[in-house]
Amino acid sequence: MPNPQLIDYIGKARASGIRDDAIRSALLGAGWRPFDVDEAFGTTVPPHLVAASRSPKVIVAVASVIAVFLLGGGGYAYYYFFMSEQNEEPQPVEQEQVQEPTAAPEESIRDILAKAKNIGSVQYDRINSMSISTTTDALISKNSTKMTVWQKLPSIRFDSFLPQGITMSVVVRPDGVFQHSSLTDEFIQSALPSSDAVESQTIESISGSLEKDVGLRVMGTEVIEGVTTTVVSSSVTEDDVVIHTKTWIWNDKGIPIKSEAVSQATGDSIMFVNVTEYKNFVFGDIPDSIFEIPPLKINDDTRKSNAQAITIAIMLYASEQNLQTAPAETDDGCPEGWMTDTVATVLGCLNLTVGTPALNVFLKNLPTDTMANTYVYSNQGNDSTFCLGSKLETPSAVFLCNSTGCSEQSRAITDTWSVIDCPEE
Repeated sequence: MPNPQLIDYIGKARASGIRDDAIRSALLGAGWRPFDVDEAFGTTVPPHLVAASRSPKVIVAVASVIAVFLLGGGGYAYYYFFMSEQNEEPQPVEQEQVQEPTAAPEESIRDILAKAKNIGSVQYDRINSMSISTTTDALISKNSTKMTVWQKLPSIRFDSFLPQGITMSVVVRPDGVFQHSSLTDEFIQSALPSSDAVESQTIESISGSLEKDVGLRVMGTEVIEGVTTTVVSSSVTEDDVVIHTKTWIWNDKGIPIKSEAVSQATGDSIMFVNVTEYKNFVFGDIPDSIFEIPPLKINDDTRKSNAQAITIAIMLYASEQNLQTAPAETDDGCPEGWMTDTVATVLGCLNLTVGTPALNVFLKNLPTDTMANTYVYSNQGNDSTFCLGSKLETPSAVFLCNSTGCSEQSRAITDTWSVIDCPEE
């Protein structure tokens, strides 16, 4: 459909005596597409018809042109062809300043994707569906998962909702990656992530990857749940596997609303289709509490790991001793966080320097803790039985290790340990 703004501009410019080639050059220079300009020129009444005789024949000859012009908003043409008939001589039309219209710039896909850099804090749901089928559309299997994502850099949280009501959480923070399962209600700390690893998990990283894709093709636009998107596609071949990807980009935000990846090995009849939908966006600040890890969970995991590492060192030490004995207990030089019993001399820490080879061959040093009496060790007869205890911050819980292994147990340790609390085995 011809642009009314262009039609009006061309009509006024012609009435002011401006040549068509000058009008065209001005419009193209302002950013209007050649097709739109040509379409508007085809609708506007040519200047030689405006200056033609006012005889009925001329009017009849150009009636169709006038009709189109009137539909396009040519009020000036209506005045000149009909109202001026009442006068003996046509009234001169006062020239007016012609305002050159500015074309609304068309956004490139790169411009749209660049908007993702301004997303900031956001919460959304990510629904992933994976199906395996044959080229004849015979479905082999299909499953789907839902994930809620909170992004407030430099922190990100992912909650995955699995079958049987299981929830798996991953919290990425500058001080580490923490994993939580609703089955155990425990957080486990992983290695510190690199800054690149964190950035690769953000929603704008998807837009960044598309922006760098030199083979990206724009397929058109589509409205999804009231959101206008630009549809792009790309293809890549890796190890004889062809992957066709299609992504719907939110025009106003530059982030994906939906993506679809179809992969198939060359000569294979099996297709893998992965569809990801991004829904329920909430933009704005996210409370820091979303990314908090209870201190007791972090400390408990560390204490359990320390106790297990010590137990392995004890077993290695004992296997190298002539009498297969566990390390001796001592009250001297115990580091912070270890209980000592200078009266009974049965509860303390491990002696790293005794034995052949000595325990420090297998365990360089003992862990420390800011909480008093966290760890305790007992080997009352300098024999093969022992007990290594670790007090947990989880209410009424301890982690006990002996020659049979380690386990978490329910015991209320109010302050100090007793031999009953840490029985040797």
